[in-house]
Amino acid sequence: MKIRKVPNIRSIILCMLLSLPMCMVCGSNAMKGQKYSQTASCDKNGHSLKDDVCQRCGHGFFSYRTKNGKIITLAKNIDFGANIVSHSVVNGECTIECDGPITKIPDNAFSSKGLKGELLRIPRTVTYIGTKAFYNNKDLYGFLIIPNSVTEIGERAFCMCGFNGSLTLSDNLTKIGNSAFSDCRFTGNLTIPNSVTEIGTYAFKNCVGFNGKLTLSDNLKTIGESAFYNCNKLQAQIITFPATLEKIGTDAFYRVTSIKSVKFQSLPQGINNIKQKDVILNDASFISDQATGTVNNISYSRTITLTWGTLVLPYSLTLTGNEPYSLYAIESISKDELVLSRLNGKVAAGTPCMVKRNGEQEEMTFTANNATLNMTIQPIAVNELNFQGTYHAKEVTDGYIIRNGLLWDVAKLKEASPETEAIMVGPFRSWLDGTTTNSAAKLSIRVDDSATGIDNPISSLNADDVEYYDLNGRRLTAPQQGINIMKRGNKTMKVIIK
Repeated sequence: MKIRKVPNIRSIILCMLLSLPMCMVCGSNAMKGQKYSQTASCDKNGHSLKDDVCQRCGHGFFSYRTKNGKIITLAKNIDFGANIVSHSVVNGECTIECDGPITKIPDNAFSSKGLKGELLRIPRTVTYIGTKAFYNNKDLYGFLIIPNSVTEIGERAFCMCGFNGSLTLSDNLTKIGNSAFSDCRFTGNLTIPNSVTEIGTYAFKNCVGFNGKLTLSDNLKTIGESAFYNCNKLQAQIITFPATLEKIGTDAFYRVTSIKSVKFQSLPQGINNIKQKDVILNDASFISDQATGTVNNISYSRTITLTWGTLVLPYSLTLTGNEPYSLYAIESISKDELVLSRLNGKVAAGTPCMVKRNGEQEEMTFTANNATLNMTIQPIAVNELNFQGTYHAKEVTDGYIIRNGLLWDVAKLKEASPETEAIMVGPFRSWLDGTTTNSAAKLSIRVDDSATGIDNPISSLNADDVEYYDLNGRRLTAPQQGINIMKRGNKTMKVIIK
């Protein structure tokens, strides 16, 4: 036999006399005599709230105040994620009670409804705040906390609301809609959580009250047009954009006069919209084909563990000969070897290159000043192949790629490892593209000195197939100080190291 709990008759009569909303499940009188707080415990005859949900009946609550002290008129069939049980005023506070947790604030729910006061609380069960949900309620003040349950804030959700305290955003927020907080008066710091990937157009436009530090998400992909327009009190002398940034809109930081330096870790579309900027790239950086303009300083860094690698850059380099690396162009493919010639002076943007580490230093940084971006890659014909480059990780199906200091035929690599799903080249790298009649499974690398017709001895010292001997014919693991006999194939050379 099921025993049904009978509501306390005294509580029921009292609620009827006072015309207060009463929960028909647990018999409690909703929020009588209580401030709607983050975690509240009512008396034994009332609701017991935790995270805005009654722990007895499971009902959800949302409270607000209005200028006239009356409840607002809600749209017919409005959807809070649960059905409305009651909507009434208790001690000057308007309360919406639903028959389950409130999971969303619907579009236009409180738009231009004359809300006022501080501590507008969003229930900690809400996941979505809709378009214009609280639009144009200028008499709201105090701080605003968007609970961690919220993942998306719609367009103009809090546009033209008051507030004069801090803004705290959800740690699980992924998107801030267009004009979501524009023309508000928040103060203090503004932190965009690392969960946010998109900031919409005009999102914080004219938020002139922010007077603290601006911290951007480490995973941000898009900053919309005029997103921080006229946020002129932000203390943001140096702003660092993450490697994930793909697009930045026009005037995104217009009139944010405190910004003195901007550091990009990617090349997004719209980078030309920022005037004073440095760019620091690595293999994790997003590169847009539509990046244009000039940058004050730009660099790309990569660890090259072996002697040889490949390279292509979206900006030109001017070589002085003092770099810890050398760049080479491919002259030809001859039998089972690749013949290279060293590049000097200016190397144009988009030029596929072979790169050789000149010493023990493995971390290579390729730097240019006052550089013009050029995202066009210029393939170079090599026999029946093309020396091609990419700024993105790319699957290759034919031609030659560099592995372990040699160039390997992609088709033969696949034959040798049929379980391999894809053979990839990384960003800022080059490869020989196309189908070849050359039957060599791998190509060794030789540097040709066109002036003398013999191998460049400095390059040959680091070749993978070179052998070293002393004058007594003993094999050496590496060249040593004094006289060395260097053997490569059927050629020998005497090398003196002082």
